[in-house]
Amino acid sequence: MFYRHCWNKNNHCNAKPRGNTLMNKIYKVIWNATLGTWVAVSELAKGKTKSSKVTGIVGAATVAFMVTFSPEAVANLAVCGGTTPVGAQFNTGSDATCYGAEAKATIGGAIAIGDNPSNKAIATGNDNLAIMSGATATSGDSTSTGNNIAIGHNAKATTTGGAQQATAVGSFAQATAGNATALGGTSKASGVSSVAIGNGAQATATNDVVIGSGSASNRANNISDQGITNIRGGGSVNFATGDTKILAASVVVGDNSTISTAGIAIGSKNIVDSTAPSFAIGLGNKTSGLGYNVALGVGNLVDGVGGVGIGVATKVTTDATAIGRMAYAEGVNSVAVGRIATSSGAGSIALGSGSNAGANSTIAIGQNANVTQVYGTAIGSGGNTVANATQVAGAGATAIGGNATAGAKALSADSIAIGGESVAGTATNVNAIAIGKGAQATGNQSISIGVGNKVSGNNSGAIGDPSIINGANSYSVGNNNTIGSTTTDAFALGNNVYLGATSAGVDTTSVTGTVAIGSTATSSALRGTALGYGANVTANDGVALGSGSVGGASSGSAFLTGAGAPTLGAVGVGGRRIQNLADGSAATDAVTVAQLDKSHDDTNARLVGALGAGSGATYVAGTNTYTAPTNIGGTGKTTIDDAIKASKRTVVSGTNATVVPVTAADGSITYTVNADGTTVSASPSSSVTVTPGTKNANNVTDYAVDLSATAKSDIAKGVAAKTAIDGTGLTFTGDGGTTTGVKKLGDTVAVTGDSNIATVASATGVQVKLNPALNVTSVTAGNTSLSTTGVNTPQVVVGTGANTTTLTSTANGLDVGSDKVTNVAAGDISSATSKDAVNGGQLFTTNTNVTAAQNAANAAQTTANTANTTANSALSNASIADGKAVAAQTAATTADAKAVAAQNTADQGLNFKANNGTADNVKLGETVTFADGSNTTAEYDASTNTYKYNIVSAPVFTGQVKANGFDANNNKIINVTDGSVAANSKEAVNGGQLFTTNTNVTAAQNAANAAQTTANTANTTANSALSNASIADGKAVAAQAAATTADAKAVAAQNTADQGLNFKANNGTADNVKLGETITFADGTNTTAEYDATTNTYKYNIVNAPVFTGEVKANGFDANDNKIIN
Repeated sequence: MFYRHCWNKNNHCNAKPRGNTLMNKIYKVIWNATLGTWVAVSELAKGKTKSSKVTGIVGAATVAFMVTFSPEAVANLAVCGGTTPVGAQFNTGSDATCYGAEAKATIGGAIAIGDNPSNKAIATGNDNLAIMSGATATSGDSTSTGNNIAIGHNAKATTTGGAQQATAVGSFAQATAGNATALGGTSKASGVSSVAIGNGAQATATNDVVIGSGSASNRANNISDQGITNIRGGGSVNFATGDTKILAASVVVGDNSTISTAGIAIGSKNIVDSTAPSFAIGLGNKTSGLGYNVALGVGNLVDGVGGVGIGVATKVTTDATAIGRMAYAEGVNSVAVGRIATSSGAGSIALGSGSNAGANSTIAIGQNANVTQVYGTAIGSGGNTVANATQVAGAGATAIGGNATAGAKALSADSIAIGGESVAGTATNVNAIAIGKGAQATGNQSISIGVGNKVSGNNSGAIGDPSIINGANSYSVGNNNTIGSTTTDAFALGNNVYLGATSAGVDTTSVTGTVAIGSTATSSALRGTALGYGANVTANDGVALGSGSVGGASSGSAFLTGAGAPTLGAVGVGGRRIQNLADGSAATDAVTVAQLDKSHDDTNARLVGALGAGSGATYVAGTNTYTAPTNIGGTGKTTIDDAIKASKRTVVSGTNATVVPVTAADGSITYTVNADGTTVSASPSSSVTVTPGTKNANNVTDYAVDLSATAKSDIAKGVAAKTAIDGTGLTFTGDGGTTTGVKKLGDTVAVTGDSNIATVASATGVQVKLNPALNVTSVTAGNTSLSTTGVNTPQVVVGTGANTTTLTSTANGLDVGSDKVTNVAAGDISSATSKDAVNGGQLFTTNTNVTAAQNAANAAQTTANTANTTANSALSNASIADGKAVAAQTAATTADAKAVAAQNTADQGLNFKANNGTADNVKLGETVTFADGSNTTAEYDASTNTYKYNIVSAPVFTGQVKANGFDANNNKIINVTDGSVAANSKEAVNGGQLFTTNTNVTAAQNAANAAQTTANTANTTANSALSNASIADGKAVAAQAAATTADAKAVAAQNTADQGLNFKANNGTADNVKLGETITFADGTNTTAEYDATTNTYKYNIVNAPVFTGEVKANGFDANDNKIIN
C-alpha cells in the first residue's frame, strides 16, 4: 500500500517489486505543503482539479483514508536487514521496514510501525503493512504475499491459503478474508470480498456489504461489484445502525431503521412492519398491516394494504393516498393531498390545504373545503378560516366555488351551492339550490339563482339579481324584488317589485296570493293581480291591467239592477277601451256597444206600445225613426207627464155634501156625491152671485146663480183676447234666433229634423224620432254623458234581469262588478309600449310557460328526491366521522406556533460586552468562558454554582503600586485599611475590598451561569416542543395529547425564556436581564474588563499600576527590583 523506502548507499531505491505489486502501484508517499507532513495517498488519485474515479466499493473503501508522517518520522524509518533503524528490534527480512520498539517486520516489502513494547506492531508476509500498537498484518505464512493492511490500535488484517488484500482500518478492526475490508472501530469483515463500514459493522458472508454503525449482515451477494443493483436469490442490503433485521430481498439504510419482511427502509428510525413488501424512506416513517405500502418523508404512518403516505406526519389506511404535511387518508380508497388535508370517508377525496372529506364517497377540493355527509362534493377555496371555507354538510350535497371572503356552503341533504359565499339549505331545510356569488337558498326545496339572492321561504325561488324571498311557495323572476315572510303563494315578474315587504325585505302587510307582472308592479291587498309597469292593486282580489292601472275596491249598488256592491276588487284598465268584445250572454258577461244599441231599439219599441195606438207615436227600428206622440191617452198631450196630469180627476166634497170614492178591480175610482143639507153661497171675491130661493118640500133650496159683473167683464175680455189671437197669430224662434212667419190658429207649422232627428206627420200629429246612426258631439242622460271623448257616468248597467253587468267608472279605472270580460281578442304584446288588453288565452300561455318551468323543476326535484331516498336507504348504516382529527390538528398547529415563538425567544440568547466595546451575542447552548486575567484567576465552585475572580497570591505589576502605608510583617503587606476608591485616590485597597469586587464578579458569573443554565433548559424544552410538534402521532387522540403536551411545554419554554436572568452584586438588589438584552462588564477600581472574541472569553484584569488608599497585606511582596514609593 505504501511506497517502500528501500534506500541504498546512493540514497535511492533500486529494489524490485516481488509478488503482488498492487500496493506499490496504488499508493505512494508525497509531501503535503499545507499540512507540513508526508502523506500516503493512492497513485490513482488526481491532484488539483482533476477528477478521481474509483470503481468498486472495496476500492472506494481503500482510498477513504490516508496516513501522514512528519519529516522527523520519515527520518526514523530504516531498511530492515540493512542498517539497524532507531528503536528497531525485529527486522528479520531484507527490504523490510519497521519503526518503534518491539515492532516486527519480516519478508521484503513488509512495514511495521509501532512503539509499544508490550503490544507490538507486526507485519509478516510480502507487502503487508501494520501501523500502531498491536496492529497485525499477516498472510498464510512468512513467505506468502499478502498485500494486507492493518492500521489502528489492535487492527488485524489476516489471510490464509494464499488469500490477500485484506484491509482493516480502525481500533480493533478485523479483515480476515481475501479482499475483505473493515473500516471503523471494532468493525469486522470475515466474508470473502466483504465490506464492513462503520463502528461495530459486521459483514460475514461472501460479497456482503454492510454500512452503518452497529449494522450486521450474513447474506451472500448482497451487493454486486456494480453497486446496489441486481440483488438476486434472497439478497439484502443493510446500511443501517442499531438493532436491525436482515431479511431476504430487503434494503435497510440508516440509523435504527428496521424491517420485518422483504422491503426497503432508508433513513433514520424507519419501520417496515408489514406482511408484504413495503417501503419506508425518510425519518420516523412506519408501514404496518398487510403491506405493499409506501411511506416517504417524516413521521408518516401507513397501515393496511396498498397505502401511500408522502410528506410529514401523514396517516394512511388501506388503498389510500396522503400527500402533504399532516395529511390524513383514513378512509379506504381515499385520497388526501395538501397540508392537514383529511379524507376520513371510504372513497373520499380531499385536495387542498385544510380540506376535509369526512364521509363516504365525498369530494373536498380547495383550501379548507369541508364535506361531512355522504356523497357530498365541495369544490373551491374561500376565506382564510375553516368557518368560511367551502363546506358540504348534507348527504348528496354539492358546493362549488369560493372567493376571498367565503366558499360555497351546501348545508343539507341533496342541496347544491355554486359560487363564492353561496349557501344552500340549513340543518333542517333540504333540497335547496343556490347558484351565484352570495346566493342563499335556506328554505326547504328553495331555489336561488343570481348574485346575492336570498330565499328563505319553503318551496320558493328567485331568479335574477339581489332579490329577497321570505314567503313560502313564492317565486321571483327579475332584479331587486322582495316578497315578505307573511306573504305566501305570490309571484313577481319584473324589477323592483315589492310584495308584502319593503325593498330591504322588512315585512309590511301580507298580500298572499298576489301576482305582479311588470317592473314596479305591486299590490297592497290579498290575491291581487297587477299586470303592467307600475300596475297597482289596492283591494282584495282586485285586478290592475296595463301600465299604471289601479285595481281598487267596487263601491255602490249595480246600475239599474240595484244589486249590492261586489265583495271582490275591481278590474282597473287605466281608462282604456276594451276592444273587440264578443256579445255577452251570461248575466255577468260584458256587453258590447252593439248590444247596447239593440237594447235602445227594444226600449223605444216598447215605449211606443206603451203610449197606445192613438197616441200618434211611432218608431221604425230599421231606420231608428221615432215620431213623438200627439195625443197620449186621449188627453191631447204630447208628453207622458202632461198626459198623466191631464187625466187626473179630483172630486172634492163641498158644504152639505159627501164624497165616497170606490176603487174598482181595474184601478178606476167611482166617486158618489150626496147632498147633506148644503147651502150655496158666494165668497166675497167670487165671480158668481148666489141668490137663494124658497125651500121646496124636499127641503131643497133653489139658488139663483149668476155671473157677477166682474166675471161678465172678464169674459168679455176673453172674447176680445180670442179675437186678437185669431187675428194676430204666433211666431216661432229656433236656437239660432231666426223667427218664423206669423202662424195663426189653423196655419200649418212644419216640424223638421236634422241628421240625427227625423219627423213624420200623420193625422194624429207629428212623430219625432232619432236616426239609427246618431251623429252628435255629446249625449247626457241624467248623470251619464256620452261625448266624442267617451262615456262619462258613474255606473252603467248592461243587460236585463239576472243577466246584467254593472260598469262603474272610478278614478282607478273601469269596475265590471266582479263580472268576466269575455271574448277579448288577443292584445298586442309585441312591445313594452302596447296598451291593448290581453285575454285569458294570452295569460294562460304565460302561466303555461311558468307552469312548465315549475313542472320541470318539480320533476327534477322529484327525481332528486327519489335518488335521495334511495341514497339515504343505502347509506343509512354509514358512519360519519367526527372532527376530532381536525381539532387535534388545530391544537398541534397552535402548539407548533407557540413552540416556534418560544424557540425564537430562546434564540435571542444574551449579549455580553466589556466596557464600551462591541457586544457579543451568545446563543443558548454556547459557552461563555470566564478566563484568568492579569493577576486574577477565574474560579467555579460546583457545590454552590458560584463563579468568582481571585487575585493571584503573588501578583506581578509592571507599573508602580502606590499606597499610604506598607507593612511587610515578615515579607507580607498587612493591616491595609479600606482605601478610598476614587478617581484621584492613591490609597491601597485591602483584601476585603477586593473580596467585594470578587463577590460582584462572582455574582455576575453566577447570574451568567444561571442564565446559561436557564437558557439551556429553555432551549432544550423549546427543541423538545418543536420536535413534538414536527412529527405528529398518527391517531387523532394521540395527536391531541401530543399537541396538549407540546403546548404546555412551549408555554413553559416561553415562560422560562421570558424570565431572563437575574444578576446582582453580593447582597445588592438583583437586576433582571431579558434574553436579547446586553450585559456590560465594566472596568472596576484597579480592574479592567476584557473580552476576547476569538475565544468568546471574558476576564477581569488588575491594572498594572493599582492605587490603594489603605494598607496592602500579603504573604510576601516582590518589588521586582522596583522601589516602594509614596
